[in-house]
Amino acid sequence: TVPLNSSLSGHVKDDAPMFLLLTFSVLFQFALAIHDREQFLCPIGVAFHHGYPAERHEVVTEDGYILTLFRIPRGKEGEAASNATRRPPVLFQHGLLSSSWDAVSNLPEKAMGFVLADAGFDVWMANSRGNIYSPGHINLTSADEKYWQFSWYEMARFDMPAVIDKVLNETESEKLYLIGHSQENVSSF
Repeated sequence: TVPLNSSLSGHVKDDAPMFLLLTFSVLFQFALAIHDREQFLCPIGVAFHHGYPAERHEVVTEDGYILTLFRIPRGKEGEAASNATRRPPVLFQHGLLSSSWDAVSNLPEKAMGFVLADAGFDVWMANSRGNIYSPGHINLTSADEKYWQFSWYEMARFDMPAVIDKVLNETESEKLYLIGHSQENVSSF
């Protein structure tokens, strides 16, 4: 043991203001977070919160995973009648350990999903199997070990074709723009 009158006892006193500052900073950030309603909303909720139209779609992969896609069919300022105007579809696929929330997780003038919708695109945001918005399977639950036995190979072989076909069928388009990063680059190429 170290006696209290040793040279180390001065360090404890010196660290107290830093500890208090750190504690205050963490509590302050937590207080701000509980007042930010958007952080608890799904992408559709965020879109509605900012005045955008939004839809939820599902597609079942060949190996039974149920994937959720969120759609912003037009920009905030677009009239409902403008839905008849065919807009080029763009598919956003999130990166590793993430979700479609990435496309709407900023202010409308900065979030990719909203910027693209306002620029005239039909925005589709996919979710990888097993994430918070795509936990379903036709036969398995997330408690089953077999549910989690997949890799990027299955995402590329089953998920991307199912998602792309869904978007093309829903929009009656022959092609789409694909935006992805991280895991998506591995799955697509």
